[in-house]
Amino acid sequence: MYAGLFRTITCGGWTYITSTDDHDWHDIFMISYIVATLPWTLGCLALSPNNPKAIRYRKILGGLFFGTLVPLIYFFIQHKVHKVAGAYTIYAFFEWALVLFDVGFDAVTALDFQNFELVVRDVNGFSRGSTKTVVDKLVEYEKDKPIGTLLDQRFTWNDTFDAVADTYNGFVFWSMLTSLGVCVWYFPLWYMGISGYEVFVMSTVSPYFLGIGPFRRLVIRNIRTVHFLSLSGLLAYLIVRPAARLALVGFGVSMTCLAWSATWYAERGNPVRLEHRALAWIAGLILSSVAKFAFHTNNPIWPVMHDANGGWNKLGLALAILSIFRSTRQVQTSGGYEPRGKQSGSAILASFGMAGLIFGLHSLLSDSSTMILWVWEGFPVRGPIAVHGVATIFAMVSGIISSFYYRERVTSRTSLLISAAGAFLITATHNWPGYIGALGVAFGLSSLAIPLIVSAAQFGPALTFGTGFLIYNVLVLAHVWVVAYAFVPGGPIMREHTDWVQTAMIVLLGLGVLNLPGAGAVPKSRKQYTSNRSRSSFYVYLLLAIQMWAVSISYLRFPTNDYVPYHPEDKVITAGIWTIHFALDNDMWSSERRMRDVIKELEIDVIGLLESDNQRIIMGNRDQTQYLAEDLGMYVDYGPGPDKHTWGSALLSKFPILNSTHHLLPSPVGELAPAIHATIDAYGTLVDVFVFHSGQEEDPEDRRLQSEYLAKLMRETPRPAILLSYLVIKPGEGNYNTYVGEKSGMRDIDPSDWDRWCEYILYKGIRRSAYARVSRSTITDTEIQVGKFIVGQTEGSNDQISEDQVPEGQRFPALFRGQGAPVKIWAIPSGILSFSKSIMDEDGEDWQSTHFNQRHMSARTGGKGSSRKGGAGNKSVFMASSSYGLYEVGCPALAKLVMGPLVTSGIAGGSIAESPRSASFGSSADVPPSPGGSRRIKKGRGNSRRESKEERIADMASKGVGEAKLEIHGDVESEENDGALMCSFDFGGVVHGVAVLAGSRRLIKRVVAELEGEEEDDEDRTSEDLEADSVASTAGGYDGSEDDIPVANDIELADERERKKIAAFEKNSFRMPKFWMRWRGYVSANAATTTNEDLQRSKSGRIVEMNTGYLVFSGNNCSTFNGTFTCQALGWKNVKITGTKLVSKARECPLEWSDIMASDR
Repeated sequence: MYAGLFRTITCGGWTYITSTDDHDWHDIFMISYIVATLPWTLGCLALSPNNPKAIRYRKILGGLFFGTLVPLIYFFIQHKVHKVAGAYTIYAFFEWALVLFDVGFDAVTALDFQNFELVVRDVNGFSRGSTKTVVDKLVEYEKDKPIGTLLDQRFTWNDTFDAVADTYNGFVFWSMLTSLGVCVWYFPLWYMGISGYEVFVMSTVSPYFLGIGPFRRLVIRNIRTVHFLSLSGLLAYLIVRPAARLALVGFGVSMTCLAWSATWYAERGNPVRLEHRALAWIAGLILSSVAKFAFHTNNPIWPVMHDANGGWNKLGLALAILSIFRSTRQVQTSGGYEPRGKQSGSAILASFGMAGLIFGLHSLLSDSSTMILWVWEGFPVRGPIAVHGVATIFAMVSGIISSFYYRERVTSRTSLLISAAGAFLITATHNWPGYIGALGVAFGLSSLAIPLIVSAAQFGPALTFGTGFLIYNVLVLAHVWVVAYAFVPGGPIMREHTDWVQTAMIVLLGLGVLNLPGAGAVPKSRKQYTSNRSRSSFYVYLLLAIQMWAVSISYLRFPTNDYVPYHPEDKVITAGIWTIHFALDNDMWSSERRMRDVIKELEIDVIGLLESDNQRIIMGNRDQTQYLAEDLGMYVDYGPGPDKHTWGSALLSKFPILNSTHHLLPSPVGELAPAIHATIDAYGTLVDVFVFHSGQEEDPEDRRLQSEYLAKLMRETPRPAILLSYLVIKPGEGNYNTYVGEKSGMRDIDPSDWDRWCEYILYKGIRRSAYARVSRSTITDTEIQVGKFIVGQTEGSNDQISEDQVPEGQRFPALFRGQGAPVKIWAIPSGILSFSKSIMDEDGEDWQSTHFNQRHMSARTGGKGSSRKGGAGNKSVFMASSSYGLYEVGCPALAKLVMGPLVTSGIAGGSIAESPRSASFGSSADVPPSPGGSRRIKKGRGNSRRESKEERIADMASKGVGEAKLEIHGDVESEENDGALMCSFDFGGVVHGVAVLAGSRRLIKRVVAELEGEEEDDEDRTSEDLEADSVASTAGGYDGSEDDIPVANDIELADERERKKIAAFEKNSFRMPKFWMRWRGYVSANAATTTNEDLQRSKSGRIVEMNTGYLVFSGNNCSTFNGTFTCQALGWKNVKITGTKLVSKARECPLEWSDIMASDR
């Protein structure tokens, strides 16, 4: 009655309030009306009098009502999303057809009253009302007959609660089984290979223990306890440590597999209850799939979910406890039933059938979008999208119902043929034809579940279920081997052979079906069959309710396609690239929401996601792009599907994607390299976007072929283009010159950013505005790179400008300047940004400490990437004193100079050294003398031993040609010094002198101006000085003037100076401490390669030069550095130098800046 009253009100609501009046309320009323119609329809069928004609009409009209929802939703989308002319008119016809079918359904009630007779009698008359008509006698006879139902069974709440509890138990089973792969997958990701934790996959073989008689009887008698033990898998979300959480999940999975196998075996003597248990198990899978449909492919009770990322763990656990109490009331506790006569069939064949069934259900049907992504081919849309998963769920429900009520027509062999045909179509075709095959697989596998389980339960549980799960595990490994072949033993055999895996699944199912005819006590009598079918009606009601839930979810999730970019007024495209590590963060939590926050705060319009394909058992059959696209309001190209055997690439865009093509680049040896080539409509201009993940470092030929393939694609497009990529190259070296330059027509967004290995952004035909590298915090193992581009403008130059000279929309959000994060204004302008508050570590650790202790390691560097740890010496605040000491310097350009033509010129005899070596190096007080008197030249990796640290110091003391060293002595003695350091250097006598190091070029200019006795004119500031202002300023508002420091005595003055230095370097120390260098020194005239007459010379004929350099230390302990050095006389422009600390000791600088200046005059 209440349902009828509610739907009457809601029907009036959506008919009275049209979509033109108030679209939101119209939709609310209409959805509520449709949802409320389900219990009304089922209730009327269940409580109707036993009138076959009325029931038949109600079935027809109810089916027409719900069947009309499909075209209704379709034409609504055509009208609302695709703006198809005339679609709304057709939609309106179907909308009002709902009302007509609803009225017709209720009008059938007249048939229930066709034998109703109204008699008018005088109760005070002769008869006194005692005379009965024929109809009265008939009614009296019929009144005690059972009330007719949809399936001839009286409605009871007890049976309903039993069906709900059993189905929820099945849901818990599938939730834990599907979570196991996600938790296991975390470990090989971080170990970059087999970790040992993969052994937990074998947790499912626990039914083997049921082969032990006493143990089997113990489990069956205490089945409720075993079910409760299995809930440890749901409790695992409370454990923070990933390894411990995985162990608890593994135990829970082993217990739930044990409990369900024991239950099936114990119920084999009661075929009706056995079928109900099997029905609840497969219905639980559908409920799990719909839950993932509602939560964007994440199961809300998984142990990788919790309150912070949308988990419903507490509610799920509470319902699981209640359902176990309810569903374990009637389990057969003896387990002693033995079938009469000789058993027919084979236990091994039954186990094969179970293996194929469980694997097929898990790999293809545990998520409604899995097979949709198999057949996805890009834009324009030519097949299903994620919200069409409701059709997959409908096919599963139909398969289950057909296995109960249409056994005569849909036999097990028919279901097998449908499954086989569907598997072929989904593997061989794409788009809608492939999805038709997917629906066949869903229907066939679901209809086979109950017969195969009933068959397997007739044999020993250890042999059937234990072996079944074991073979299932082999298929699970094969399922991932086809894509992970480059990292696993024997992988090349399975490379790209999903067809083998699909064939094995169908063959196993076929063997199980062949075993069915003689498989024990299946109900055969008509009476027994009818009874079983009647009792199953409550499960059917539940399945229909789940199906309607899925329809509602699909309706609510349909994309609106009305998305707008963040800054349309400036015609800006903010594009980013991010390797998301399969949407598992560093602590084994699902990371979609944190990813969403970062992308939203960076205001990214177009982003490429790499390592994004999770549609495999071991990865949980997930798809994080669905949540990101729907929550952020973006179009999404999911990229090459799981049947393409890649690690995945995806594209999200605020701009309409007009066309997209998926490419698998040449990979003759290593893993496949996926690429997306998409054309977007950006402010009326067509722009091509490429998303690409190259092969491993260990496969250079693969990467060379891939670079040529992609370069050709990018060169051939006449439109502006942006490449968002993972290239595994070093800037300026090797394949970099194929991706960047004439071969591709592309430009690097920042050629001066040498500290890159994996991610790159390239562009052509569009103006770049800004560039940033954003720390990934603990969300993944790779940073985000982001660039801003202006549509409709030419590429431009590398000239630097101030950030305040560009519109607000072309800048990065101001919030990324918080928390001590530096923002460097580079020549484009560009920046290196920290993460914002929303993605700070959960323990509150500051951004520097987090980054230095969790450095990015390339997922494909083969061990050559930077360490994840910054070293023991790393601190959250950089101390300049840690850089003091003597460094051995490597310089390929110097080695080439010395070992090349200079050797033939007699330089080896010492003619390079025109002046005595600086006393800064080789002092006997600090460096032991070399016993050999000359430095041993190493010949590479073939040496029998490496030189020790002492030997290298001794060699340096011998002052042999080609030795290079640099020593940082301490602070510059200057009134303008807010943290500048003085150092001396000698590069083998070819060039030597003194240098000033500082965290900004602005500071260097001030200090050098003072050292040379000059005053800086603010009007002479160059564009390269603009960036320095923000870096040199302190968080406390200090403006650089010492007059602003309130000091009381010399101690406070010293403390304040130290505070100023720390503040000056604090922002500079993001990722790694960085120093700009200004040097003044002597260059050997014999070594000079430039004949420029303008070169300054001293009185002694030596060339005197002042130039620049750049040093970046490996961490706050400053044990090593990389850098560049420029020398005009030698023809060096930003040549590469490296340094390794030999002595950590500060000494006075033996040279003064003024000494070299004096020698110039």
